[in-house]
Amino acid sequence: MSKDDPEMTASDVIEIAQLLDQNRIDVWIDGGWGVDALLGEQTRTHRDLDIAVQHKDAPRLRALLEARGFKDAPREDTRDCNFVLGDDQGHQIDIHSYTFDSVGNHVFGVEYPAESLTGTGSVNGYPVRCISPEWMVKFHTGYELDEDDYRDVRALCQRFGIEMPSEYGKFETMAAALKIRPAGPGDVEAIVRIYVESWNAGFGPRMPAIEADAARIGRWRKELAETSPTRWWLAERGDDVVGFVGIGPSRDPIDPDLGELDTIAVDPVAWRTGVGKALMSVALGGLRSEGYRSAVLWTLSDYPQAESFYLASGWQLNGATRRDGRQIRYDHEL
Repeated sequence: MSKDDPEMTASDVIEIAQLLDQNRIDVWIDGGWGVDALLGEQTRTHRDLDIAVQHKDAPRLRALLEARGFKDAPREDTRDCNFVLGDDQGHQIDIHSYTFDSVGNHVFGVEYPAESLTGTGSVNGYPVRCISPEWMVKFHTGYELDEDDYRDVRALCQRFGIEMPSEYGKFETMAAALKIRPAGPGDVEAIVRIYVESWNAGFGPRMPAIEADAARIGRWRKELAETSPTRWWLAERGDDVVGFVGIGPSRDPIDPDLGELDTIAVDPVAWRTGVGKALMSVALGGLRSEGYRSAVLWTLSDYPQAESFYLASGWQLNGATRRDGRQIRYDHEL
């Protein structure tokens, strides 16, 4: 991990929470980790840790973190009550401070309502304070929303019986309209198109561009044949094919108890709309139905977007590499 690819893991969050608890500084976890704390499980990777703290405690908090190598990471929205501290290992803590008067009215800083600072949750079993579920949902409105916001809010609404905000209607519509079906030889052109476009858009400067030439179409036609050991599914939205995924027996290593996620690809125009998550769910279910106890996948190294997606889907880095380190292995217990 580096400053160019920051991440706050569950262990990092617990370490910071314990430090502040030991020094009697009360904080409430906000943002993505706040969502996962309320849910009691990590659902995706997080670039930073958002915390709310009384403004009177901000100097002590800053001193504790600076003693651990943290320093200011200036941003355009930096203020006395809203600043980021980061270290050389890529850890970032986004600090939001506030002040209430003697009767609980907000008088300074980030405008947290008093009732929003009443949530409780846990990170890997460690108890933490966090923004309440109702206010966490409210705080996820009023700006340009993305797929992470949708997944977070949908999970909170389902867990705590909260009505889904109307701003997420387009995501709900897209999710409802998505259909996944088995793929066959007749889908070869759509699959090759998505494979080529997602490769070129995703791998970019990391790998040479590819084309949908006759040789590639021929190889995929064999992959989609009924005699192939790999099972394939397509994702469709209306008349458009927007992604595909395939599973089969592990080819590296050879192990009858080990399945493999062969390929998962999404049309770039449908990135971050839930297609990849839906396809991954189908693939993992297919691997389980085939009787595999665990699965493996190989992907390009130094590809942070893929790493975030796989880790959020329950995959774990194995540590093995191949092709002179250009590919890395992930494992998934089934």
